[in-house]
Amino acid sequence: MSTYNSDHIIESTKELALYSGWGILKEYMSDMEDYLHETTEAFESDINEQKKTLTPEQLNQFHIDHVWDYVYYYDEFPYILRNSFFLSAYALFEVDRGMIRRMLRKAKQKPSELSPPIDNYSKLRNCIAHTNGSLKENDRDYKTLVENVKKKGLIKERFIISTDAPELEIGLTQKFCEEVVETMQNFILAACEASLL
Repeated sequence: MSTYNSDHIIESTKELALYSGWGILKEYMSDMEDYLHETTEAFESDINEQKKTLTPEQLNQFHIDHVWDYVYYYDEFPYILRNSFFLSAYALFEVDRGMIRRMLRKAKQKPSELSPPIDNYSKLRNCIAHTNGSLKENDRDYKTLVENVKKKGLIKERFIISTDAPELEIGLTQKFCEEVVETMQNFILAACEASLL
């Protein structure tokens, strides 16, 4: 039967934090954001070329005809990309954290509590997973969540057409998603080095 000493645990968890799916997740985010940017630029270029030959009346109809194209490129696609990325990052964090906790239990070391940023990510994850990012006043974490997303500039201004749109909605940014991955990966690494997670 193998024994677990703290040096073995720390080295194993360092490897987990540094070489697991975090690098792949970062690369995926970068590639998808680049692709989104390129396709949006191509869309804009195509639209601008078409508009050059239109009369004012035709231009008005053109905008009406293409309103959903604008919604897709500037609203829906970034919204779906970043929400799915955030949920994937949080899922990876939970998997890594669970593995490290099991290893530390074998070594009879006590896991630590989540840090404030990770705890805020947990509330954000629940909101995105359960209400698709709509901030509902009857949610028990509503006040804390609204304060945090406003502080981070994550209240979404969407091209909403329907009349039943929520009053407040979360809109993640590329910068925030990058920050999330760094924070989670660094938390795992720091916690395992201190034998606290």
